[in-house]
Order: sequence, then structure tokens, then C-alpha cells
Amino acid sequence: MAEGEELEDAGRVWRAIESHLYDPATGLYGERSGVLRRRWRYAHLWPFSGAWSALCALASLDGVPRARLDRQLEALEHYRPAGATDAGLSSAVVAPLGHGGERYFDDNAWIGLALCRQRRVSAAPSGGEQAKRLVDYLASGWLDDDHLAHPGGIRWKEGLGPGSRNACSNAPVAELAATLYLESGDASLLELARRIYAWTDAALRTVHGLYADRIAPDGTVTSSVLSYNQGTMIGAGVLLHEATGETGYLDDATRTALTSVGRYGDGTALAREPAGFVAIYLRNLLFLDGVRPDPSYRALATAYAGHLARAGGANGLVRPASGQTSPLFPSAALVEVCSLLAGAPAWP
Repeated sequence: MAEGEELEDAGRVWRAIESHLYDPATGLYGERSGVLRRRWRYAHLWPFSGAWSALCALASLDGVPRARLDRQLEALEHYRPAGATDAGLSSAVVAPLGHGGERYFDDNAWIGLALCRQRRVSAAPSGGEQAKRLVDYLASGWLDDDHLAHPGGIRWKEGLGPGSRNACSNAPVAELAATLYLESGDASLLELARRIYAWTDAALRTVHGLYADRIAPDGTVTSSVLSYNQGTMIGAGVLLHEATGETGYLDDATRTALTSVGRYGDGTALAREPAGFVAIYLRNLLFLDGVRPDPSYRALATAYAGHLARAGGANGLVRPASGQTSPLFPSAALVEVCSLLAGAPAWP
């Protein structure tokens, strides 16, 4: 990808998303199905958050209309379970447009972070209270049970029993709590961010300095090293450095960044991960780059954007990787990474 083409590519792919994967009647993303392609199969909450994040990144550069951004807030209501007394959202669209689904703490953390990005782009208070209520919901997943190996940590999803505690259900919550602390000065949010960060670092950091995927109640660690878990711990470290002035957090973030960049090299290994994971990783890597620059961060993001661009299909969308079905996440990932390379603020 040639320098200076990033914004053009981001706009082109976003227009393809709007044309093929966006239902303006509901504000949701998905794909048409049926003989006449009149029925929509709507995307789950996590891909929705990825598309929203991409829209915010693009909007920070070229003035996407405020009404289009506000439509994202309205569309969230299609994921809200009937009768829910907290802010937690379903993983799938609820009735009458869908059948709902389980509630995952990581899904809701991505939405909380997207709400924060939306507020910064639109310079409006919309969504601020909802983001704070989401933090309260996410904190309810904390498991302070002495019978668990490494007591603490936020479980992956609601359900019977403690289940696994995942990096993806903890580090982005630390990011969200720290972000809201920096906006509000609420000391309880800083305490929560510190506690989650410390637990994730103690329970999931491997001997190689990167973060494992999850820990079971009996202490068994699933050692898969996924890019987005490195990214969210990098972002949480930068935010906690901003919140406290403690250089240790920034040093941690830098070590994780340099170790992970060394692992991913020219981006070939990143290409084997789902694009939604990689967009989160690169967003946080470039966030660190704005505080403690290193040319290898942008070089890796540029290489990966080139990989996605080469995976484009005839309709302007990015073809999903093997084992995936929808082009929404990889297409949104290309929009976001290209927007970041073109100068969009790298918010966690």
C-alpha cells in the first residue's frame, strides 16, 4: 500500500460496507439472505462493535455526519434483553429481529470502548452514562473466590459456575475503567483498572512476556498467544501511566509491544489470526506509538493493511479468511487500520 492511499482505501471499503452489509432501517450490520435477498441475518454484538469502531476512526478524519454516528447508539437497543435491569447486552440481536444470545463480558467491554470513541468523535455527551453503567455490569463478573486458582478476574461470560477468566474479558475492562477515570476523576474507576490489570498480569503473563488466552478454575492456563490480548494490555498500561504517572505501566506496555512485534515480524503471522483481533492489537500498538514512538509499530500496521487490501473481493469488501463466513469484520478492520495510518487518533 503506497503512502497517502490509506484514507482513500478506508473510504472505499466503508462505502462497500454501507452498500452491502448495512441495513439503514435498523442501523444494524449483517447479510441479506433468502431467494430474493430481502431477509437480513444480523451480525452479533462483537462484529457490530468492530464496525462501529471503524466508523469512529473514519469519522475523525472526514466528517461522517453526526446523525450516522448517533444511529449506532440507537441500534444498540436491538441487543438489549427485554426486562434487563443492568446495562449488559446480548451477544445477538433480540426479538423481534432475532433470538438473542448469551451475554459475554468481553463483548460488552468492546461496546463500552466504542461508546468512548463515539463521544470523542462527536464531542457530545451521548453514551457517557451508558459506558459507566457497562463498567458496573462488567465489574459484576469479578470472581473473588478463594477456591479458584488465582482468585479474581472477570469471567468470560454469564452462566452457571465460574468458567474461564480470559484476557479478553479483563484487559479491555481495565482500558474502559481507566478511560472513564481520566474523563471523570472517579477514584473507584482507577482502583478497578489497577486491580484488573494486576490480576491479568499475574495470572496470564507467560515466561516469554506475552499474555495467554485464559485460565480455568483449576489453574490450567490455555497458552494461546493472540494479538488482541497483547494489544489491550499495551493500551491498559499506557492509560494507567497517564492516570497515575507511574512509568512502570509504560515500561510494561513497551516490553509487550516490542516482544509482540518481534513475534509477528512482517505481519505474516498476524494474517493467520481473525482480522478483528488484529485491528484491536494495532489500534493499541499505535496508541503506544503516540506516547513512546517506535518505527516498527507503524511498519507492522502498514504491512498488515497491505495484506488485507490484497484480500479484497469484486464487491469492494475484504474476503473472510478460511473458517470465517462474513466479510464484515475483515472489511471493518481494513477501514480502521487504514484510518489510523492516515492520522485518525489511536484511541484504545
